[in-house]
Amino acid sequence: MKNLIQAAVVTLLAASAAQAQQAVQWKVSDGGNGHWYKLHSVPSPWILARQVALSQGGDLCSLETDTERGWIALTISCALAYVGGYQLPGATTPSDRWTWLTGAPVSLPLDCDNNPCIAGTAAEDGEQDYLHSAGCWTVYGDVNIVAYGDCSIPDWGLAVFEWDADCSYDGVVDYGQCHDGALPDYDGNNIPDCCERGEACTVGSYPVQWCVEDGGNGHWYDQRIWTGPKSIVDINVSYVAQVGAHAVTITSPSENEFVYRAVHSRTLGATHDGYSILGGYQDPGASDYLEPAGGWRWVTGEPMTYMNWGPGLPDNCCGGESVLPYPNVYYWNDAETTGVPAGHRYRVIVEWDADCNQDGIIDKGQILTGQLADVNTDGISDVCQQLICCDADLFRDLNVNGADLGILFSQWWPNSQFTVSDINKEGFVNGADLGRLLSFWGPCPN
Repeated sequence: MKNLIQAAVVTLLAASAAQAQQAVQWKVSDGGNGHWYKLHSVPSPWILARQVALSQGGDLCSLETDTERGWIALTISCALAYVGGYQLPGATTPSDRWTWLTGAPVSLPLDCDNNPCIAGTAAEDGEQDYLHSAGCWTVYGDVNIVAYGDCSIPDWGLAVFEWDADCSYDGVVDYGQCHDGALPDYDGNNIPDCCERGEACTVGSYPVQWCVEDGGNGHWYDQRIWTGPKSIVDINVSYVAQVGAHAVTITSPSENEFVYRAVHSRTLGATHDGYSILGGYQDPGASDYLEPAGGWRWVTGEPMTYMNWGPGLPDNCCGGESVLPYPNVYYWNDAETTGVPAGHRYRVIVEWDADCNQDGIIDKGQILTGQLADVNTDGISDVCQQLICCDADLFRDLNVNGADLGILFSQWWPNSQFTVSDINKEGFVNGADLGRLLSFWGPCPN
């Protein structure tokens, strides 16, 4: 068997690029265990391969049943790949004292006659004390079963990783929650940050990034609670000042799909009617007959060139419908703000897109990973808030006074190419800039 495996190595490794894949979940609804698996390129020997798996929050897979082995063979790989089986010290025969990393015994047919088997002898070198899959040679019922061998793999090969941890004890494997944004994993090690810090994990309450490698813009998104009846413009000013984010502006179908799936849908129905308010609003001076154009705009001042209204919407059916939410559907709606009782709770989806240090990376992600400091937790990196008096001297007379204040109020919301009053360079002229201007009130030092 050993010679046969070695002869297959070149062919199997040549196919490894095609076999590289994203992690796949063996879903409970499909009869699985909810774990995640992935075929991954690794160094040899087995011990180094396992170190790579552990560094990514998983381990080499332990395939304890025919059903699991069959699913791996059909879904992940039949290639020459390390798995999480090894031989305990003190073995006296080739089939003695084999175990999975979970502690379960390895139970496979061991006749070594073109059937799944563990080859070699206990007297051979230590590189033959570890399992790898070696091809789908035998059929049990309708399911292919991976054969196993114990010879070493060449210098660089493959391994099947498995993620099964549930550190938050919510019955869901952490790996999937890290990747869908349900739990935070800003250092990318597939272990929820809340677990690493010893904190309680609350599913669905963390910023998520629309990654550039996934076709996104690199921006970060989350939800905040809006307590009516303030207007979306007013509440947006508050969000910018408090967390450095603006109410979300959606500029393409792909962004709409991501925001709906990754933010809105993850806690759908948690508040009134499951609505999530977006950063769109209707100009109070717009006439009803103008619908669907209707003077709709984004709170950032961006043009609303992309729209995703539902059939027959917006319709201003009840009057005063001047905010833009997702209802419990994929499409946009217009909603009422007048007459909303004080204290009524809505969700607002917010977006971070500032890159104040102009390094090509959105600041929010660097704050979350600790690359940029944000001591006052206002969502704006401290390095971008180290302003000097001249930054607030808009009139350029070496005094911060009423002349500068007048300029700032004349340029209040939104920013433009001629705006000089955006003191903190976040894209808006608002209360945050006013506060910074007042903090420098008086003559500027020479």
